[in-house]
Amino acid sequence: MVACIKYDSEIQALAACDRNSAFELMVNRYQELLFARACFITKDTSVAEEIVQDTFLKAMRETRIFEPDFRIKGWLQKVCLFAAYNHVRDRKSRADILDCNKPQHYSPAAQASRANNKRRSEMLEIFLSQLSENHRAVLELYYWMGLEHNEIAVILDIKLGTVCSRLGRARARLRHVCEGDREFLLSSI
Repeated sequence: MVACIKYDSEIQALAACDRNSAFELMVNRYQELLFARACFITKDTSVAEEIVQDTFLKAMRETRIFEPDFRIKGWLQKVCLFAAYNHVRDRKSRADILDCNKPQHYSPAAQASRANNKRRSEMLEIFLSQLSENHRAVLELYYWMGLEHNEIAVILDIKLGTVCSRLGRARARLRHVCEGDREFLLSSI
């Protein structure tokens, strides 16, 4: 039956009579796709499996998931990818903390540069947290993950033109959020 289901609208129609079967079909339809994306980002199959399970748990709690105008594939991919990116970022943060515990000898200039970079990264995280999820998503996918506009469109399940306009608005919004910290802006140039 999974092979017969081609569109999210068919899953959503089934949900009107049998929500459990619709959820099962949704899992069967998107499990491999989400696993491949999570595995690609995390480079760890066990972490990817956990992220996919968490994604479907969130889907189970999402009240709008089977509404007719809800974009199931896009929502699942977004939740899964953000979880994967967060895992990678957290793993990197933990590695940075462990690196800080190692005795290292840097020149005073190198120490100042590392401290400045760390402070700028922390401030950027704060500024990004003030953006909407949509703006943060396109910025992270474009700048941190290095994805092309068309790849972002596929991942977020939006049109290419929407990616371009959203990226422009996200940059402008980030610039506006950063304006309060002139020192940050000058150090970022």
